[in-house]
Amino acid sequence: MRKKLAGRGQSSKVLDLSKEKVVSNLKTTWEIPFKQGLDQPTAKQIAADIRANAPKAKPQIQGDLVRVTSASKDELQKVISLLRESDYDTPLQFVNYR
Repeated sequence: MRKKLAGRGQSSKVLDLSKEKVVSNLKTTWEIPFKQGLDQPTAKQIAADIRANAPKAKPQIQGDLVRVTSASKDELQKVISLLRESDYDTPLQFVNYR
């Protein structure tokens, strides 16, 4: 399954491996759902990292995503490179609505 994800350019962090394997009649079944959105502790950690390293950028937590606004594109690019270097438990996706 991870090979298929890598072939499609996706991170293996999207898999939720918290469920247990089910064994019955010499057959093992493992249901692996996908993670969607950010949980609150991860969103708060991302917002705190942005505030600490990019004071001109303004992060806002909106449900299961973090929205970052800034007057300059350079500051937003700095935030994106900072988040790509950091290692979080969930995969990050960057969307630009400009």
